[in-house]
Amino acid sequence: MEKPIVAGKDITAELPLSLYEAMSIGGMSLPDGEALSIQIGLSKDMVEKLKQHARNEEDTELQANTSDYRRFVENSYEAWYMKDRTPFALVSATGELAAIIWFGPENPPHKEKGLWDTVAFRSYPPYRGKGIMTPFGKFALTTYTMLRPDRSIWLETGSDNQAGKALYAKLGFIEHSYQEHAGRVLMTLPSTI
Repeated sequence: MEKPIVAGKDITAELPLSLYEAMSIGGMSLPDGEALSIQIGLSKDMVEKLKQHARNEEDTELQANTSDYRRFVENSYEAWYMKDRTPFALVSATGELAAIIWFGPENPPHKEKGLWDTVAFRSYPPYRGKGIMTPFGKFALTTYTMLRPDRSIWLETGSDNQAGKALYAKLGFIEHSYQEHAGRVLMTLPSTI
């Protein structure tokens, strides 16, 4: 199977960007010829699309593996963003939100306090399963760690989230024992520790 190809632009930005500020920082070509734009930050329009995805009860995978409904529907994107969040978006030529990856400061549980950021990965139908998340994830991780080289990256996921854990392993995350009784897994990115 052919894989998506990512091309980036040179970027210098002070993070976080202003609320609703978005910059095009690259692109992705899918094997079928479709071109997607990679952006840092979300415009108001993309925030609305993010909320639409969070509300989509038919997306059982998203609802089962994330807190996005609570995060973006019950609470506000604006309050979430003001916690020093940095989203990366993969956007179709027609303006559809294909995927999002975000970073934000948060110390992992049971780790020494330090300069830690958590990261989250989402892809949305009809783009889910098309192989976009590994190249998009590598691009976002590389770009973010270039812009914030002093930060270490971690994430938490459900122990039964096999697709997520496979992606995170491809991106270089290492799994640690953590709250196994609660079905949670902690993963860190060694190159940033």
